[in-house]
Amino acid sequence: MNYRVPEKDNHFLAVYTSRDMEIEDAAHFLKIGFENDELTLLIISDDRTKKEIIEKLHNKYNFSYNETDNLQRKGDLHIAKYYLANNTRDISYDCSDKLDSEDGIQTKFVLDKAKIRNLLISFVDNAMNNRKTGARVFISTSQFFRLRLANAFSDHEILPPTISRDFPLTVINAYQASDVSMNTASKEIISLDLLNSQPRLGKKYNDIIENPPNKGHVAVLYVTEDYRDSLIASYINEGLKRRQLCVYASIHSRNEEHLRKNKSRIINFEDNTKNENLLIINLSSYYVAALTNDLNPFDKLIENLVQRTKERHDKHVRIVADCAPFLCQNRHFDEGVELERWWHQRPIEGSYFCPYRKSTIDTSPYDYHRYRVFANHDFIIDEDAEMIGSFIRIPHNKTNCIKDSLATVV
Repeated sequence: MNYRVPEKDNHFLAVYTSRDMEIEDAAHFLKIGFENDELTLLIISDDRTKKEIIEKLHNKYNFSYNETDNLQRKGDLHIAKYYLANNTRDISYDCSDKLDSEDGIQTKFVLDKAKIRNLLISFVDNAMNNRKTGARVFISTSQFFRLRLANAFSDHEILPPTISRDFPLTVINAYQASDVSMNTASKEIISLDLLNSQPRLGKKYNDIIENPPNKGHVAVLYVTEDYRDSLIASYINEGLKRRQLCVYASIHSRNEEHLRKNKSRIINFEDNTKNENLLIINLSSYYVAALTNDLNPFDKLIENLVQRTKERHDKHVRIVADCAPFLCQNRHFDEGVELERWWHQRPIEGSYFCPYRKSTIDTSPYDYHRYRVFANHDFIIDEDAEMIGSFIRIPHNKTNCIKDSLATVV
């Protein structure tokens, strides 16, 4: 079975908490493309970024410098810079501010939309002609902010997915959370829902554990089970201290050794389960239902939890659920993503933690689906307890709606 069948219309907006996180993810994104025989394109702003990404491929993923050189010579890897023009009058994008050059002459920068579009069309045609399984594009947007080209956002986001809907194309447009936070008044930023990520990304790791945002959906990447269990216990214990309803819904719940370890970590485990402040739910039957695309048991679970919170002063429910991670771990990717999409509809007032084994996300064939998983969460915490960022999937029909709405804005 091919677990890496390329999907069409995969367009993601990624908001990273640091430049290092963006470099890390760009390298991993390219690696997936190489392994899946896809044509890859990296659009960056400077040679420094190119060097850092190649170094990451070399140091972390064991790609030799000769290999990356050969990939570029063969045309499997394209690295391009932004197409910018100075004082160009016939380009539709216009910079609202002028930047002073060193000699005091004012220079106006514009984004050459035609060149970028031609590059993307040529790139996808190349992939099709060379019988590649798909194409993938990673675009760093930092140059937009540095050169004050915010007005270019809408078409920049809309161009990639409209190049070819008949050929698998995955596009990630990478933003820095700091850039987004400094442009909160931009109608383009607002239209792309990037501001929805910003308040969450402003939170620290401990804030998310102690005071998770209402209806916040978190993916936690772990390497060791001890780290996973410690994180889950901290999350649940904080909820119990606040007299919130806590739910540990797990495939492991019938494993006596697993429960024994967790009992020792969770405060007053026996009393809290007896008083139904903490619910332990076995997800085995839910897992089987999800395999057949039957999510009715999950709907009924939520109905039950809603009833239980009616008499509680604090309505926030803390839920740890590992059914979707197990589906993905067992290579039922579509079913796992569908279940995460269901959770992402925020079915109850509360917060949801989904623990993913790092190897499930970082190694083939699992990593091919990582952005589909990430895009159905509000933010991602890595194994070092650091925030990676937030991912938003933009379906093709939504980009057209965005374009139409922006056209009507005065």
